[in-house]
Amino acid sequence: MTRKLRKEMTRQAILKAAGLCFAGSGFRETQVADIAERAGVAAGTLYIHFASKEALLDELLAAYNNGLVERLRAAWEGRGLPVDLPAVVRESAEICLEYWSQGRGLLLAFAQRAVAEDAIAGLRDGINPPVVSFLTDRIAAMAGGDGANAVKIRLAVHGLLGLWTRIGMQHVFGAAESKADAVDLLVRMTLGAAAAVLPALGFSGR
Repeated sequence: MTRKLRKEMTRQAILKAAGLCFAGSGFRETQVADIAERAGVAAGTLYIHFASKEALLDELLAAYNNGLVERLRAAWEGRGLPVDLPAVVRESAEICLEYWSQGRGLLLAFAQRAVAEDAIAGLRDGINPPVVSFLTDRIAAMAGGDGANAVKIRLAVHGLLGLWTRIGMQHVFGAAESKADAVDLLVRMTLGAAAAVLPALGFSGR
């Protein structure tokens, strides 16, 4: 085994341990020593790879966010234009609720850190900036892709994702409604908002 491979394996073991610790104990209660112990490494070894537990959470969230983008990409791409918006919104809602439920521990850790830091960037950019970029690009393509309304499209995407995140977090952490009910609510509210907003952005789909 090469030194480079050993180093990467150690790094991945630390990331896995951090994810388990955050999910089990929360962000505030997890200490670097807890992560190192679970990973089977010394704290000094952990610091070779990551500057802090905040850096560990950042990397875990980046991988988590990119995973959701890939799942949404499969739902959106290959449909052609005009897009069957009700169908793609319903499939996207199913994907998001399932994905958020599976990542419940990581989302809780993110929320705990955001509250502790009172970070305006997190409030401004939302929990998943890569999804914002992905959906902005898709809607811009549906509107003709000339870039004239890029700022307005991005703002509309932020608004819709804020709605989705609120309902999704209620489903994952609080409300007792079924997944099917949550999906139906997301679809109805999204299509209602889209009917009001998308024509002004040049959207020509159904």
